[in-house]
Amino acid sequence: MVEDRYFVIMNMETHIHKNDLALGYVDTDGKIRNEVQQKVEEYFPALTYDRTETLDTIIYSIKKSLQAEPLLNLRKTVLFLLGIEQDTYQQMMDDELNSHYKESVMDEIVKESQKYHYHYSYFYDSFRWRSYQGGIPIRLDGWGHASRLTVTQYGIQIYSSVPDFKSEFKGELSIMLDPLQHILDGVPNPFKNTLSIQIEPITVI
Repeated sequence: MVEDRYFVIMNMETHIHKNDLALGYVDTDGKIRNEVQQKVEEYFPALTYDRTETLDTIIYSIKKSLQAEPLLNLRKTVLFLLGIEQDTYQQMMDDELNSHYKESVMDEIVKESQKYHYHYSYFYDSFRWRSYQGGIPIRLDGWGHASRLTVTQYGIQIYSSVPDFKSEFKGELSIMLDPLQHILDGVPNPFKNTLSIQIEPITVI
């Protein structure tokens, strides 16, 4: 049986396949690719993100040397604003993480999160590394509409709901994310734009 769940994630790394830069159009002179790549750079400022490149992929990742405390604070704020209550075990794990990594850098919390991905615990998935297929809105000069660039996002999951509902759509859950982002506009945190809320179908046995 297939049911839906939503999850809240802080995006830490974005992978863009070079072939997707043409947005699905025939682009023999590379004009669309070049303009899309310029627009993408605006989403990932060099002060915050490192850019690396492979044969077929462009990767933007939050700089490893940045202090982790603002991201940890954002995580606590989002859980509070969404009214997500934690049990004793989850609260204990959170307190340990926040205390241990308060003075750390991004590289250290990413490695910690990835441990929960490979050693998954049913009792604690509020710091798990995960990925999903997403998109970035791209409005090219002279175009009357915005297109969507397909990307793969990697980041730290901070909440996952119980799979006990059916949704008419999949992907970004704007009805939750937009009000949350509106509230966070008044919060001085450099990583608030990393947030995403996604709906996905899963198979329940």
